[in-house]
Amino acid sequence: MNISKKKFPYFYEIYNLNKRELGDYLNIWFQGVKLLLSDLKNYKVKVQYGTIEDAVYTDEMWTVKKVDTQTAWNLYNKKYNPISLRIGLTKIHKDEPPNSKKIYQMKAQIHSIDDSQYGIWFTGFFDELVATRLLIMKWIHSLDIVSGEAFLQYCISVGADHETVDYN
Repeated sequence: MNISKKKFPYFYEIYNLNKRELGDYLNIWFQGVKLLLSDLKNYKVKVQYGTIEDAVYTDEMWTVKKVDTQTAWNLYNKKYNPISLRIGLTKIHKDEPPNSKKIYQMKAQIHSIDDSQYGIWFTGFFDELVATRLLIMKWIHSLDIVSGEAFLQYCISVGADHETVDYN
């Protein structure tokens, strides 16, 4: 599986690339936004044990894949779409020590050029979600063409909440 050190463009830009340029993003994973709490201006979480500024606030990975005909039809008939796996901090308890685990959510999503999508949510601890994200990345990388429904079913099989399936 390829992980690039290049910056992933804002995902809407993918739809404006020609075939050669698009090839630079197909089947390659890119680190998206990665922020620690300390990266956020004037945002310090004070807790009984000190400031937890080393906690990850958000961490995302991106790729572009060809999708099947049915999935493309539901995504404004675009054959190539960005896929993101974004982990974000959701809860910090004021009485937890700095090294304790924090609650995160991850959204796995096949994006479209507009408001439709294939998306689903996970909840857990950061290390667990990173491991799950790696499983999803490997599964997506193994496919030539991604089906939106198969994507959602695979995510459910590795721990996503089936009640959070999101098509919009």
